[in-house]
Amino acid sequence: MSQVPAEFKPTLSTRGWIIEPFGRNPYWTAVVALAPALLGTILIFMDQQITAVIINRKEHKLKVSVCGTRLTCVLDGSVTPPHSPLEHWFSGLSQD
Repeated sequence: MSQVPAEFKPTLSTRGWIIEPFGRNPYWTAVVALAPALLGTILIFMDQQITAVIINRKEHKLKVSVCGTRLTCVLDGSVTPPHSPLEHWFSGLSQD
């Protein structure tokens, strides 16, 4: 059976709820992280595009709403780039 803590708090007692984005890292790491973030954005965009091409083949006989599929592509393409630099998948910035 799982152990549930009595209170809701951060796992590290030395750290609060708000974490500094750079902590002990120098500010130039943000510039260096832009290249992997851009590559991640391109990778996710291409993955989404290839998946859409495979799914939308005529042999699948999908019925498309007026703007459903196109709107999904526009939303994916517009939301992914601004959020990619904010994620920490490629870097080990957390040194705790």
